[in-house]
Amino acid sequence: MTWSCSRAIQSPTPGGLAIIQPPTSPPASAAAMCSMPRACCTKRFREASSKVHNRGIAADRVTNLQQRWRVDTLDLKPNVLSVLIGVNDTWHGTGSGMPENGVPLERYEQVYRQILIEAKDHLPNLKLVLCEPFVLPCGAVTDRWFPEFTERREIVKQLADEFGAVFAPFQSAFDEAQHRAAPEAWAADGVHPTLAGHMLLAKTWFAAVSAA
Repeated sequence: MTWSCSRAIQSPTPGGLAIIQPPTSPPASAAAMCSMPRACCTKRFREASSKVHNRGIAADRVTNLQQRWRVDTLDLKPNVLSVLIGVNDTWHGTGSGMPENGVPLERYEQVYRQILIEAKDHLPNLKLVLCEPFVLPCGAVTDRWFPEFTERREIVKQLADEFGAVFAPFQSAFDEAQHRAAPEAWAADGVHPTLAGHMLLAKTWFAAVSAA
């Protein structure tokens, strides 16, 4: 998905903000997730021209994202690019007991770095926001997800540091949220957020970007 709110990160370029992530919920919740960032930007920054363009594809891994990177990202010419990718790279592989269907950590890091390099090469003034992949300890999430998933999260943090990107700490937000409600309240199957989970994602993302 993509949306624009250039003042949120004090960017002078009017190209807008692009968010790329696989859909993580039924259509109603996904629509709510798309509308919340626009509402936050419009309310706080009076950005009447903010836009949301949903480019998410269910079950995407980083290798799938690489195949459509130019059309669904670079051709939009955003001034800010936010990426959330990684849960399916584990879930389809070691998380489901079929490693051949996932994306190994080394390959994940290689491809992720390559698409970020390509983005910066094509859009030198691009501001990056890298979102921490997240899961909750319920539903589909079992012990076999780990330690691979933890290492995948660490790769994203390292890439954020390497590229000078804003880092949105989604896993940390959900870890803290579990002190207030059970994991299922935030993501019933451990992966796909509930409406409350989507609200937490939007709040966490906006706080990270606003603080940058």
